[in-house]
Amino acid sequence: MRKIISSLILVVAVFSTAAFSQDAPYKAIKVADGVYSFGGGPWSYYTMFVVADEGVFVADPVNGDLAAAMMREIKKITDKPIRYMVYSHNHWDHVSGGKIFKDAGAVVIGHVENKKNLKPRPARGRLQAKLC
Repeated sequence: MRKIISSLILVVAVFSTAAFSQDAPYKAIKVADGVYSFGGGPWSYYTMFVVADEGVFVADPVNGDLAAAMMREIKKITDKPIRYMVYSHNHWDHVSGGKIFKDAGAVVIGHVENKKNLKPRPARGRLQAKLC
């Protein structure tokens, strides 16, 4: 019985790792004029961006991989500049990856709690926001 359970655990572990190691596609889904849901990937994170007359607004860059894929998709949809990137909240799985948008000229926006919670625990790709 132990051998069967151990074998099942091994099979599940191997197939789970294989499923998550494959690059699941990220995609933009148009939900209204200029409004896009964006996400997918191995962990099925979703965020959004808005294309307006003045430029592009990006919400929650999630992580570096998703942010880079979102930037590529935005460039396919518009040549307008990235104006703003907002952190809606400070959960660690939503706030990495912002550097690519700041480097493109975006103003990084968040609320006071973001600064309080992110500053003591800086990490690659997490940026301090302009407070609102």
